[in-house]
Amino acid sequence: MSKWKKSLAMVLTAAMLLSVLPVSTWAAESEPEPDDEVVFNLGTMDVTVGTDQARAEEGQEPYDLFQADGSYTLELEPDAFFPYEVQFTHDGQTQQVWFMDPEDTVDVGGHTFGVFSESTDPNKLTQIGIWVGEDYIPAYPEEKTFTNDGPEAMPISGGLPLAKEVKYVNLDLSNKYLPSQLTKVHVSAVLSGIGHTGTSDRVAWVRGYSSDDFQILDQSDTMDLSARYGSVHIDLLVGSALQLDKGNNTLYRVNVTVPEAEMFQWDVLAGTESVKSSSYYNENSYGDIKTDGYYEVGLNPAAGSAEGLKLKMDFSDQYEANGKTASVYVYQGLYETEEALANAQEITGQIWGTDAAGIDVESEDQVELTVVLKNSDGTVVLPQTVIVYTYGLWVGPDNLYSTNETTANVVDSQSGGTEDGRKVYTFSLVAGNAVDGAYALMLEYTSGKTNYQGTCDHIQKAVQGLYSTLDQAANQPDLKEKLFIGSSQYGKFTADFSKGVNFTVFDIYGGVHQFCVRTTESTSQPTPDYSEEKSPLSADAYFQANGIADSSSCYVMNYDNDSYYSNGYQTIFTTDDVDLSKIKLKFSAPPGYDYQNGQWIPGAKIYAGQSGSTGTPQESGVTVNDFSNGPVQYVATAQNRKDLKNYWVTVVKKDSNDTSGKLFINGINGSQGAKRTVFLTQAYDYHHDIFLANVGGGDLKNLKVELTDAQNVQLDEFWTIGGDGNNTLAPLSIKNSDEASDGIAKVRLVPERNADGSVKTGAVSGKLTITAEDQKPVVIELTGVAFQPEITSGGLPDGVKYVPYGQLIMTNNEYDWLSVAIKQTSGKLPDGMIFRENGELYGVPQTTGRYSFGISAEYAVNEKYTQDYNYTGDLIGDTNNREYLNLSILDNTAENVAAQTDVQDGYGLLDGGIKDMTDYQSQEFHSNGAYGNFVDFWLDGVKLVEGQDYDSEEGSTKITIRAQTFQKAGSGSHTIAAEFRHGGKNNLNSPLKKTAQVYKANTSGGGSSGGGGGGSSSGTSKGFDAGVSQAPNGTITVTPKTAAKGKLVTVTVTPDAGYRLDKLTATGKNGDDLTLTDIGGGKYTFVMPTGGARVSGSFVKIIQAAEGQPFEDVPQGAWFVDAVKYVYQNGLMAGTSANTFSPYANTSRGMIVTVLHGMCGKPVFEGCVFSDVEEGAYYAKATCWASQNQIISGFGQGKFGPDEDVQREQLAVVMMRYAQYLGLETPERADLSGFADADQISAYAQEAMSWVNAVGLLSGKGDGIMDPQGVATRAEVAAMMARLDQVVKQTEG
Repeated sequence: MSKWKKSLAMVLTAAMLLSVLPVSTWAAESEPEPDDEVVFNLGTMDVTVGTDQARAEEGQEPYDLFQADGSYTLELEPDAFFPYEVQFTHDGQTQQVWFMDPEDTVDVGGHTFGVFSESTDPNKLTQIGIWVGEDYIPAYPEEKTFTNDGPEAMPISGGLPLAKEVKYVNLDLSNKYLPSQLTKVHVSAVLSGIGHTGTSDRVAWVRGYSSDDFQILDQSDTMDLSARYGSVHIDLLVGSALQLDKGNNTLYRVNVTVPEAEMFQWDVLAGTESVKSSSYYNENSYGDIKTDGYYEVGLNPAAGSAEGLKLKMDFSDQYEANGKTASVYVYQGLYETEEALANAQEITGQIWGTDAAGIDVESEDQVELTVVLKNSDGTVVLPQTVIVYTYGLWVGPDNLYSTNETTANVVDSQSGGTEDGRKVYTFSLVAGNAVDGAYALMLEYTSGKTNYQGTCDHIQKAVQGLYSTLDQAANQPDLKEKLFIGSSQYGKFTADFSKGVNFTVFDIYGGVHQFCVRTTESTSQPTPDYSEEKSPLSADAYFQANGIADSSSCYVMNYDNDSYYSNGYQTIFTTDDVDLSKIKLKFSAPPGYDYQNGQWIPGAKIYAGQSGSTGTPQESGVTVNDFSNGPVQYVATAQNRKDLKNYWVTVVKKDSNDTSGKLFINGINGSQGAKRTVFLTQAYDYHHDIFLANVGGGDLKNLKVELTDAQNVQLDEFWTIGGDGNNTLAPLSIKNSDEASDGIAKVRLVPERNADGSVKTGAVSGKLTITAEDQKPVVIELTGVAFQPEITSGGLPDGVKYVPYGQLIMTNNEYDWLSVAIKQTSGKLPDGMIFRENGELYGVPQTTGRYSFGISAEYAVNEKYTQDYNYTGDLIGDTNNREYLNLSILDNTAENVAAQTDVQDGYGLLDGGIKDMTDYQSQEFHSNGAYGNFVDFWLDGVKLVEGQDYDSEEGSTKITIRAQTFQKAGSGSHTIAAEFRHGGKNNLNSPLKKTAQVYKANTSGGGSSGGGGGGSSSGTSKGFDAGVSQAPNGTITVTPKTAAKGKLVTVTVTPDAGYRLDKLTATGKNGDDLTLTDIGGGKYTFVMPTGGARVSGSFVKIIQAAEGQPFEDVPQGAWFVDAVKYVYQNGLMAGTSANTFSPYANTSRGMIVTVLHGMCGKPVFEGCVFSDVEEGAYYAKATCWASQNQIISGFGQGKFGPDEDVQREQLAVVMMRYAQYLGLETPERADLSGFADADQISAYAQEAMSWVNAVGLLSGKGDGIMDPQGVATRAEVAAMMARLDQVVKQTEG
C-alpha cells in the first residue's frame, strides 16, 4: 500500500450539524463529460483520482486510478459514521457532499463515487437518528474543516465516563414535530443506525450538558427528547454501558434542536373584537395549577369592562405552516389517559378553530382543558391549563434628555418610590449636569409584555399637576403628544425638575396615573484606584490546586468527580519521576469582583500549616512543600482577615515499576480515618461521589464495591464497579492536567426513592467496602442525611386592605438542626407586607390589587448540627427551592372586611361592634377572642398605641377606642381590626387570627376616609398633612396629623417589647430631610414645611448585652467582652453611644491619646498648637500632653491628624513610648520571625512590635499573621489598653 493510502486509512472525522449540500444536489445536475482528474478529501488530505498509470505506481503522492468503468470507491475508516461528509474538487470548483449511508453514490466530473467502510465493532454506532411516524430524521456529524495537513489522531475520552472514542453530533428536529411526539422516543429508533450483530444492546444516557446522572436503558426503553424551546443535549454511552468497560464503549454527545414555536395559539373575543394582548407558555407551575406548565393569555385593559368574553384555540401558525395533520378533540377538565375521557364533556366544536364561537371565560379565570391528538402514529393526550387575566396599563417616564440634542445622555441612574399616594421617579444626573437645569422628558407605557414608546394611541389626556378626574383637568392643556411623541411636529416638554414636577395621565380605558418626576445629583462614586489597601475586604477564601511546577505530566482531579472536593480534599496525580518531598504546587486564589463599586477584590492569601499556627506564606509554583508523608494542609485566609478555609492537597505519584495495580481512594484518610459524611440533598444534586484511581503499573483486577447495613442510601446503577466487564481498571494514563484517558473511576451513592420518585428522607448510614485483587480492603463508614426540601404551601388566600394578614409558607423540613428562611426572589409584595424570619407572609396591606412574586426556601445548617454530629463542613448551604405565588388584596368594603373575621375559630365580633357615628365619642369594640391572645389594634392600616389611642381589658377582649382617636380618623368609612395570636405577643410565631369591621363617621370634623376603597388627603384649610410610614416591630405616631406651615409636630416612637428604635427620619414634600429634635421619652419634634411631611423609621431587636457593661453590641461570648468590661468599668474607654461600643470600628489617633491621657490621670500641658486640633475638641488636651512628652508626634507642617486611623504597628510604638514615659523598663523582646508577615513590619516599629508581643499586649491575629499595618479596631484597642493598664499597675505594685 502507498504511504498516502496508509495515512488516509488513519483519518477519523469529527462531527457536528450544519446545513451543507447533500449528494442529491450533485446527482441532479446535468451529467458532464468524463474528466481525467477529480480530487477528494476525507478531512485532512487531498487525494487525486485520475488515469495516469505511471504517476500512480510512483506512490509518492496521494494519487489513485479510476476503475475500468470510470467509477471509484472511497475507502473510509472502519465503522464510519453516516451521514459522511466528503469534499470534492473538479474543474476548479470545490464543494462538500454528504453520503447518507454506505450505499449512497454521487457523480463528479462524469465519474460515479461510492464509499466503503469495514464493520469491525458490532457495538459501535454508525448512524444516529429517530423515526417519527414514517419519517427518519438523521443526526449529522459536525461539518469538517478540510485541510491538507495529513491524518490526525483519534479523539478519545479524557474524563468520566471513559470511552474509546467521543463523537459530537446534532439532531435537527426544529419546526418539524410537536414536542409531545418526542416525549417517549424508543432507544431502538435512536440507535436504528447501529450496525452490530452482537448481543450487547445497552445504552447509558443522560440529558443536559452538565449532568452525569446516567440511566441504563435497553432498546425497548424510551427517552424524552422534547423541550419547549431551543435544544436539548444528550450523552449516549453505547456498548456495554459499564463504567470500566472503556474498550467497548463509545460516547456520543448529541445536541437535539427542537421546535421553538408554541403548540397552540389562543384568542379571547369581546363580541367580534379580539382583546388578547399576548400569550406565552410558562414551563413552571405554581399554586393550584395541576399541569406541568400553563399558558398565560393576557388581555388588553379594554377587557376589564367587557362582558361575554370567549376563549378560542387552534394550532399555532408555525405548526400549521409545517404541515401538521391530526384529528383534534378538546375536553373540559384535566385527564391523563384516553380511557379517563369516557365521560368527559367534549367542547371541540365550541373552542377549536377559526369558526368556533369560543367558550365563556372571565378575566382572572383558570381554565382546565384536555387536548387529544390522533393520527396514524397513535393518540397523544395533553392536559392544558390556561390562565386568563387583564393587563393593567403602566405609565411612567422613559428618560430625561438634554435640550441640546447633540449632548450625551444626562441620566446616571433612575429610582422609584411612593410619596403621599403617588409614584415618584427620581433621576440622578451624570456629573456636570445641573440639577436645576432644563431637561426634556419622554414618557412611555406598558401593557402586559408590550412596551409602547413614541406613541400615545392608548392615552386620552396628559396634564401637568395632580387631578383625580378628567373633569377636574378639563381646563389644563393636553401634553400627551409632547410627552409621549416629542417630535418636531409636536415639540417637547421641557422643565426644571429639581423641585419635582407632578403629572396626571388619563388612559382610554378609564385609568388615572399620577406621578412626580424629580432630578437630583448623581449618587455614583468614582471608582477608586485598584490597590489592596483601598479595595473592599473580601470574605472569599477560595483555593484551587492546578498542577505541579516542573512536571510535564500531571492530572488534577476534577471538582465534580468527588463530593469531598468542596470540603477541601484536592488531589494531583503525576507520572513523572518527581521527588514528593520537594513539590512546588501550582495553585490559584483568583480575585473577586465588587459589582457595587466596580472594582476587583484581591483573592485569599495562602499559607501552609494548621489554622491558628504560624503558617508559611505560599507562592504558586515557587514554594516547596513535602508531600511524601501524605496530604499537606493549606489555609486560605480571606482579605477581611476573618474568613478562612482549610484544604488538604495530596500529590500521588504513579508507580510504573509496580507491575500490579495500586488502589487510591480520595479524601478518606483524614483525622477521623475512613469516614464520609454524606448529604443526599438538593445542594448536592442528590448524590455523593467517591473518586478512585489505579496508580500502579498494571491492571487493577477484581475491583468491586459493596454497600452493607445501608439506611436511606444505595449504589447508583451506572456509577458503580464490580461484575463481568466492570471489574478491571487499567493503569492511570494522563492526557493533560484536566484529562486522564484511563485509570480513573468513581462510585456514586444516591438516596432511596419512594414509589412516586421522591427521596426517602432520614439519616444516612452504612458501610462501603471497596476491594481489589492484592489490595487491602477499604471500608468507609457512612453517616449523613437524605433530604428533599420542598415548599408545600399551595395557593395563598385573599387578603383585604387594612386588615392584618398572616400566612405561613410551609416546607417539609423536619429537622431541628436545619434552619429554613423564606425570601422573596422576584415580583412585588403589597405595600405594608413583609416576609418574617419564621417564613410568615405578614403585614397590613395598604393597597389593593393582584400581586405576583417569587419566593425561595433557603435551607442552612444551624449550630445544633455541629454539636450533634461533630461536622463542620458545608451541608446544604443556601439551597433554593423556588415557588411562584399570587396574592389578591381585595378592597376594604364592609362585606370583605367582615369576611376576614375568624368566626369559626372563636374570634367573632360581639355586640355589633363600633356603631356608625355623627359625633365623636369613645366606643367599645368587643371580640370573642381570648384576651390573653390579643396582640395589636389597627385603624385604617395604622397600628394604634394602647393607653393613648385605646384601652383594652378582658371579657373576652374589650377594646375601648377613645374619642380623640375617632376624631383623628375623621369622617368617612374606616376599617378597624384586632390582631390575635395564641399566647399573644409572647408567641408571635403562632397563626394570626383577627376580628375586623368597617364603621362610618358622618361628622364635620375633617379627616380622611379609610374604608370602602379608602381615600387620599393633602393640604387642607387647616394646614398640611404629616404622614407616617409604619415599620414592623414598633409604632410611630404624629400629633397633630395636620398642621400649618411653621407649626411644631410631635413624633412619638413606641418600640415593641424586645426592640428599640434604629432610625427615624422626617422628609418634606420634595424629599428634603427635616430636622428632628429629641425631647426625650421617645418623643421628637419637627417644624411643618410647605406641602406636608412624611415620617418613617425602623426598629431593631435588642441584643442582650454581656453583664457588667451596657453595650448591646458586646454580647456574651464575644472574645472582647472582658476587655470592654475592664476599660469601661475603669473609665479608660467610653461607648460610642449609651448602648453601643462599636467594637469593630476603627480607632483614630485622637481616641488613642485620649485613652492614654486618662490612664495617667489627665495631666495638664499647654502651649502646643496643631492647626487641625480645634480648641475644645475632646482630644485637644490629650494631644498636647502626648506630643510634648514624645509619646506620639505630629505629621509635620503643624498637623496632628486626629481623625487618621491608627495602624497596629503605630499603636505598638505609642504603647512602648507610654510605658517608657511612666518610667517602666522595656527590655523584653520576642522573636517575630515565625509570623508570615513579619517582613511587613516597618523599620521604625520593629522594636516596639517585638516588645508588645513579648509582654502580651499585642499577639497575632491567627493564621500565623501579625498584620502590622492593619487598622486597630476599638475591640483590639480595648484589649491592649486593659493589658497595658494591668501591666502598669502590677509594676507599680
